[in-house]
Amino acid sequence: MSDAWIGLLGALIGGGLSLIGAFGVASYQHSKNAKAVTMAIRAEIDALLKIVETREYVTQLAEWETEWRRGIHRPRTISVKREYFSIFKSNSSGVGLLPPSSVGHVVEFYTLAMGFIEDCDTWSETVKASPDGPWPINEENIAETRTVLEKAVAAGKQAVSAIDNHYRSACTG
Repeated sequence: MSDAWIGLLGALIGGGLSLIGAFGVASYQHSKNAKAVTMAIRAEIDALLKIVETREYVTQLAEWETEWRRGIHRPRTISVKREYFSIFKSNSSGVGLLPPSSVGHVVEFYTLAMGFIEDCDTWSETVKASPDGPWPINEENIAETRTVLEKAVAAGKQAVSAIDNHYRSACTG
């Protein structure tokens, strides 16, 4: 075999190995980025679930619903003054990086949680506009909002569980 062919063969082998190495590094970096985004979203969901639980929002809404049924009509509001979805919003284009088993639960959680906050904002605006009433808030509105929050909590728990199960099986599999 001539020196030219040996040189060409060496270049092809070296180039092929370089491509394989570059692909391996890119694949590793993608996997590392996917896990970082996933774990950040998981932490945000977990923190939001803890806020809902600590502040007992579901229990409050159930009590308000009961009061309305009993004829106790007082203006009730839950004020949301901060942006609680910053991690999800800044990474929403990367939802495809999440484990497939968690994507639906994550999107469902955030959509329902945003619906809950929208209801709270509507109540606050209504009470501010008409502090002495009448308020277009009634037991059905309160029940609907409670149901939205309960569904958000359930979806959030499923999202956290799906993420945990994915990484647990990835570590043991």
